Amino acid sequence: MIIKAHVVFDFDLTLVASESLADMIELGLSGRGIAPALRPEALTVAAERARSGKADLGEIARLLGAVRYLRRSDVPVYVERADRLVGNQVRRLFRELGDEDICVHILSSSYREWIAPLAVRWGVAPGNILANRFYWLGDRAIAARPSPLHSETGKSKVIRRWRAQRKFDKPVIMVGDSYADYLPYGHGLVEGYISADYYRAIPQALEDRGVRRAGQFDDLPTMVRSLVVELSNHKEKGS
Repeated sequence: MIIKAHVVFDFDLTLVASESLADMIELGLSGRGIAPALRPEALTVAAERARSGKADLGEIARLLGAVRYLRRSDVPVYVERADRLVGNQVRRLFRELGDEDICVHILSSSYREWIAPLAVRWGVAPGNILANRFYWLGDRAIAARPSPLHSETGKSKVIRRWRAQRKFDKPVIMVGDSYADYLPYGHGLVEGYISADYYRAIPQALEDRGVRRAGQFDDLPTMVRSLVVELSNHKEKGS
């Protein structure tokens, strides 16, 4: 396959409709009859703020306290549930992009333990998946491993490293719902950015005129194709 472009997707609120860490914590707590330290909606907000590097010390402490209830044995339950909810539409999207010789990647500050098995089901090569990970003791999660993705600028750091390693030799488009997803585009590290607005009650507050906005998940194939053509034409004119 001669690759025309690369598309780097976020995971939470981009490919799935919620914060996967919050979903996993709720799954672990409910399965053991434990009352959560945070209400479900507050847990989701805390997980989202942690994902973007904006959580305060109290939110981080409560999340870390809840993480100890994560079990490897809960991962297949979450994977089956998420695949049932969004798997068909994500497979269709990735298949359509692959048919256009567009290479798909997933870069997420959520966790590889459940992202990787889902992404592989959806047709993404394991080497094209990068996410945070946990330390485990047997079946139990102990703590998150150190990672640049724990900060708001983490994705920019990763993309900059990939550029230096020549992982990308064609235009790169980021697709995501948060400022951390936008920053590689804002820093000039990728050529395009699509804001995933469809799972958010309030879309990202971005004033950059170059940003495209997807109001529905099904808008993505056409938007990506259009942006790839535009970037290719721009490159040809520039050369």
